[in-house]
Amino acid sequence: MTKKEIEKEIVNRITKVEKILRIILFGSQAYGNQDKNSDIDLLVVIDKNVYPKNFKEKSENFLKISRAIRPIEKEVPIDLVVYTKPEFERFVELDSMFSRKVLRQGKELS
Repeated sequence: MTKKEIEKEIVNRITKVEKILRIILFGSQAYGNQDKNSDIDLLVVIDKNVYPKNFKEKSENFLKISRAIRPIEKEVPIDLVVYTKPEFERFVELDSMFSRKVLRQGKELS
């Protein structure tokens, strides 16, 4: 699959299993400096307006998205971050170097 086809397949698979606010591609694939060994870095914001109550809920959110894209990982490794809406708002509010880079240089897939 081409890079564009992989990106489209990621969006299709994720949106079939969960209502999504944002899918952001970041890292070398988004910044244009990838090589043949580069993975795909994704930040997915799911449309849930609550913080996960515990690790189990956070894990369930992650696993739902992870399972959806698992077939794509046969082509290219994927590093995944999954946030609910309030978790993402906190991520933005913290204004870390990581959050600034993701938000400024990341590529919105959905």
